[in-house]
Amino acid sequence: YENDTFFDKVVDWSFINEKSRFWYMVDLLQKLQPEFVICTKPNIPSTFYAYFLLQHKPVYTKFIFAPWGDIITYKTSSLNDEEMMDSFKVNFQTLKSIQYCEQYLLQKSDAVLSSYRGYYRDNVLLKETKKLLSTTFFIHPKNFVFSDNQSVDNIKICYAGSIDCAEDGSQLWQLIMDHSHDYRIIAEQSVYLDVYTFNSATLFCYEQLSQQSQYFSLYFNTPHWQLPQQLKGYHFGLVWSNISDKKNRQKLFPGDHSTFLAKALVYLAAGIPIIVCEGLVLMANFVKEHGLGIVVKNEDLAKLSELIKQEDYLLLKNKVKTFQQNYVQAQHELEISNFFKTF
Repeated sequence: YENDTFFDKVVDWSFINEKSRFWYMVDLLQKLQPEFVICTKPNIPSTFYAYFLLQHKPVYTKFIFAPWGDIITYKTSSLNDEEMMDSFKVNFQTLKSIQYCEQYLLQKSDAVLSSYRGYYRDNVLLKETKKLLSTTFFIHPKNFVFSDNQSVDNIKICYAGSIDCAEDGSQLWQLIMDHSHDYRIIAEQSVYLDVYTFNSATLFCYEQLSQQSQYFSLYFNTPHWQLPQQLKGYHFGLVWSNISDKKNRQKLFPGDHSTFLAKALVYLAAGIPIIVCEGLVLMANFVKEHGLGIVVKNEDLAKLSELIKQEDYLLLKNKVKTFQQNYVQAQHELEISNFFKTF
């Protein structure tokens, strides 16, 4: 096993803590001989991991690659190599290694399971994969909750997800993830904003804001499955990104908007409407189509409190409740079942 020189040439092992874990999983798959193995991609090391398993899986095991809503670097037309290296904090050799592994996974996997929509699905995934299931929303209805708060006095907004500080990230990452300036604008309108972040590291810019404003609070490491119950008492859930103009929108990855769909569904599971920035086009269109919240221009963020008070909040809440009632888990289960039957 240790003499797999071809693999050593492809993979940047500086991202992998324990190489032995790879071989442990290979041995396990060889022992179990499963009919299917589904390998997800939450980060750079797992890209190498998925590539490794595809190389060494049992002969008759079907391999399904599931990038879900994560960023895929392969054929992302809007970024050059320098911008990608800056974004992922990798060198040129590692970037090319990632791109090679992703291309191989898309083309050689027996199927791809993805939440991507729009450009990336139509122009990359459908053309390069053997079989594709492009999913919509996945959350079990048993986790849906609903609170009957009907007024927007003392407006309370929540945000659930990853955040970053400008001094900690790359230029592109700052563009997408650094919301500290926008959060300050919201807090200055006497609007309560609570952030539930999956980050565990210190986030100085946000902690400083929480010390300076009574309207901003930061909560770390809330388990994902607890979020609907935790968030049900808020008036709105926030879906935001610093992409107020077309040029900046083009800097996002072609699959970017998909990553915000899961966040939105957490809010809907909590029974609260959504506030989304206009720049996130697919998410904004989804909110408009179903009447599930408010679409706000980035430049109008300073007027957010006024915009909220202009809305019929009870109508928005009822739309969310209707969405919950019409969300049919069985439909998604049938879609998945049919997908596997096609093999």
